[in-house]
Amino acid sequence: MLVILVAALREIISTRPALSDLIDEPSSQWLNGCAALDGHGFVLTNRSLTEDQLNGSRAMLGRAPLPFETSHPGLFAVGDLRSVSTKRVAAAVGEGSAAVRAVHEYLAFDS
Repeated sequence: MLVILVAALREIISTRPALSDLIDEPSSQWLNGCAALDGHGFVLTNRSLTEDQLNGSRAMLGRAPLPFETSHPGLFAVGDLRSVSTKRVAAAVGEGSAAVRAVHEYLAFDS
């Protein structure tokens, strides 16, 4: 619904929502078994991961998960698919740009 107020005039126009929830149910089933997911199917990253979900992979690497890194070393998740994220486009864009630094750091570890 759109309400227009101009001086003493008030008009109500029925409209469809301009914005909607971005993801209610993630399409992450293709990651199941590769990256740890929360109870709702969102991808767990860095600080959200438990030792059990890391499957000992970090001990071999000698480091904790990088920002936005999943339980699978070198696999990063940002935006609405990530658990405990702000479900907004601007936040997803910001996370994506911040993840670039983590990817560079991962590549430096790997080389």
